[in-house]
Amino acid sequence: MKIAIDVRTVQKQRAGIGVYTQLLVEALSQVGSAEHFILVGGPDTAWDYLPSGSHITPHTITGSPLVWHWKAAHLAKHVDVYHSPSSLFVPLLVPERSVLTVHDLVPFLMPEVSNAKTWWTHRLFGMTVRRVSAIISDSRHTAQDVRRLFPRMTTSISTVHLAARPEFKPSQLVREAVPDPYFLAVGTLEPRKNLPRLVRAYRSALIADPELPRLVIAGKLGWKNVEFERLMAAPELQGRVHLAGYVPDEELLRLFQGATAFVYPSLYEGFGLPVLEAMACGTPVITSACSSLPEIGGEAALYVDPTDETALYSQLLKIRRPEVRQELSRLGLEQASRFSWQEAARQTLALYHGVGNTTRRASR
Repeated sequence: MKIAIDVRTVQKQRAGIGVYTQLLVEALSQVGSAEHFILVGGPDTAWDYLPSGSHITPHTITGSPLVWHWKAAHLAKHVDVYHSPSSLFVPLLVPERSVLTVHDLVPFLMPEVSNAKTWWTHRLFGMTVRRVSAIISDSRHTAQDVRRLFPRMTTSISTVHLAARPEFKPSQLVREAVPDPYFLAVGTLEPRKNLPRLVRAYRSALIADPELPRLVIAGKLGWKNVEFERLMAAPELQGRVHLAGYVPDEELLRLFQGATAFVYPSLYEGFGLPVLEAMACGTPVITSACSSLPEIGGEAALYVDPTDETALYSQLLKIRRPEVRQELSRLGLEQASRFSWQEAARQTLALYHGVGNTTRRASR
């Protein structure tokens, strides 16, 4: 079976969807060795991050975004299945062969924090999800959101959970080498990540406990950050809150492994992969009791209402207790082990076969 996958988001500096695409393709190349995968990229694709082999064909398309999608749609007509991890255009043009991954519905549920053109996104998304052969959602929560917002949609939705990267595991050597304890927050600096509330809660906790670990925030600059930048200029936070910017995988792994705790008070997540990666490193987690995050974190995290700064402040102080961190670390390792990229690839491959069989029957 010929399977084409859009891998344009796999770049040197990739965020959530790029990591998802990279790890899924890598696992698919292992469990689907009998298939022929065509990886469809662009000029910025980091091919070194993607697998190679006799059953894998890298295919670069150049030109404007319009040209790219037109050529990709032409290619999609000549394969059994075309999988788009994010883009809506090719699945809309070639719906009978397309699988679309829906990671979240932020433009619909939280347009005030989105940088998407809301009207255009709504229109295009609504047309596409009603026409494609199959939809993959990262979580049951996201699948429920899709069905709730598009109640007349008949397209099947399959939930396929992500997993931590295999190299994300505990390292006692890294933890012992940290001379200056720190809390870690990770994510693109944009409103949905709720960083201004985190910084304000941290500032309050710092008053209550001057020995509080410093706060390290890793992630590239996003949008709508005026309030965050104003908070960061506060004199009492100088030397206590550090913006690390985008960090490469190796450094991110060390940051997770060495952190006193990982803090992720996001307002909405379709999955929340950093929560799982922190747990896989044995790092205690504070996260939000909303959207998909309790589904992913299970009983292994401290949860907060992400709009309640007092609750977040209290959890920052609570997680300082060694017995709390020890128990959360144990539970987090157990929780992370329940998720597997190999299983995600097997489920995805089964979905491809279902779509491919339907396509072949329709073309007879």
